[in-house]
Amino acid sequence: MLGASASLSVAWISQNWQNISSLLLMPTHQSARKEELASNSSTATGEDVFDHEELSHRTLRKAEAVIQWRTNRLIIVVERCTNDHNYSAILRTVEALGVATVYMIDPPDVVMEEDENMLDQQQNKIQRTPEELNQRRLHHIFARNATEWITVRDFETVEDCVACCRKQGYKLWVTDLSQAAEALDLSPNPSKPLRIPDKIALVFGTEAVGASNYILEQADKRVYLPLRGFADSLNLSVSTALVTQALFFLDPSLIGAMSEGERKDMRKAWFTKLAQQRLLTSKQKKDRKILGAKMKKCETLNKRIQDDPDYYIQPGEQKKLDEWSSYQRELESIEALIDPVKVQIAVQEWIDNPPVPLTDLRRADTHRVCFVGKNTRHMHKEHWKDMVATSNKGTIEGVTASEFRRKMGTVTEADNDASNEHSEDRMSAIRSQF
Repeated sequence: MLGASASLSVAWISQNWQNISSLLLMPTHQSARKEELASNSSTATGEDVFDHEELSHRTLRKAEAVIQWRTNRLIIVVERCTNDHNYSAILRTVEALGVATVYMIDPPDVVMEEDENMLDQQQNKIQRTPEELNQRRLHHIFARNATEWITVRDFETVEDCVACCRKQGYKLWVTDLSQAAEALDLSPNPSKPLRIPDKIALVFGTEAVGASNYILEQADKRVYLPLRGFADSLNLSVSTALVTQALFFLDPSLIGAMSEGERKDMRKAWFTKLAQQRLLTSKQKKDRKILGAKMKKCETLNKRIQDDPDYYIQPGEQKKLDEWSSYQRELESIEALIDPVKVQIAVQEWIDNPPVPLTDLRRADTHRVCFVGKNTRHMHKEHWKDMVATSNKGTIEGVTASEFRRKMGTVTEADNDASNEHSEDRMSAIRSQF
């Protein structure tokens, strides 16, 4: 009996050694971290960790999961994309598939709301309807949101981009519809295996004519995705999605192919950004936006006065100028709350010891929301009334933000504590990185 018990004990310890060793080596001041590891032992047994209402550090767990799945072995290169919709869809798609870097050769001009008056000049005097302008803005908003979590590098010429890829050791696989291209077949022929390079730059050409002659000549391999219909080509953003996903199927080792040092750098940037985005209350965010708009009006008015010595200042305009400095002080006081140096110090513990990541990025039903405007939602209310995404208000507001705010409050007290001898040294070391 004793022998059997000892054997069972040894087996249990072996299976759970990772958790046990983590707890034994954990400093006593990290008791909260100990409780978190204990409450998430399902990860050690290989069980899925799903999003749910009572899960702590939901945002950080999701970010950590995305970081673990990001790859640097594969980059996407897009040569002269000319369509706004394709541009934004490509960035959003490759980010969702786990690609860390996109190279854009001669990309389309990104025109945001404040540049609306320049649209006619930049689009060869083409007049656009309000609906077209709104759609254009939405595409660029989608693109901007995607670029928060991927690196997008622009190149003026194809020669510069190819030289950069070569310097970094990437092999060029160029998508091509010619009969010289090799099929990316998801049921490959065992006698003729398709070998994926250690580092691959997957190139897509422009919508109208495909990749340029220069990049085709430079290609290490030309590839195509076999189709089974009368259409012999796909939309640029669709082909980017399908071919990129095909590579992940052909070589699953591409998923998460990144060094631990690169992951830690990404964690430092992302966790800091996530905290910064959530430190302000709704009112503070609204005030910051209003103050920013007032500051911009003051700057525009001041420039007008400087350019025209005879300009007559209206009483209302003078009042704005008189309050300019107060706007500046109020804005600075809000911005001080999201100082990147202090925020990084606040989240450093999570950077060094990230929470257990989600193993599935799907939202819980109670966190699903409807990503459309009020008018569209009202228009479809009868059809959508029983659907999950329109039946709840999503995540409880402020729960994730309060984690970061509490952490910032703790760190601020520690920074002001004269007994914390490492505080200033740590602040100086981190500040030097900014």
